[in-house]
Amino acid sequence: METVNERMKILIDELTGGRQSFFAEKLGVGQSTINSIVGKRQNKPGYDLLNRIKTTYPEVNIDWLVAGDGEMFWGDKNIAETKYESLMKEKDLQILEKDRFITELLRLVPVERLGKDKVIDQ
Repeated sequence: METVNERMKILIDELTGGRQSFFAEKLGVGQSTINSIVGKRQNKPGYDLLNRIKTTYPEVNIDWLVAGDGEMFWGDKNIAETKYESLMKEKDLQILEKDRFITELLRLVPVERLGKDKVIDQ
């Protein structure tokens, strides 16, 4: 039978493709908090973390996570997949926006200030 720690690892794999840092960021906790649960320490998740999971990922069956009762998700698993894909698109858009901002900043910097050996691709 799986432990709550093993189920947490499975949940992170399902929701974020195993990206613990992304999972922690979405919950508003440090990556060390998640690592202490799924890593070597095997701490048990506290009420605050479980509540954050329930609020952030309402499709997750907390009974499954805590005790192994029922299925991982309420209803269709595709809900979680769709949410993950949506979050990834959101992150991709944020990265593109930052890239555009950096490119614009580079255009504003006078070439002589960058030095003669620096080249700006535009």
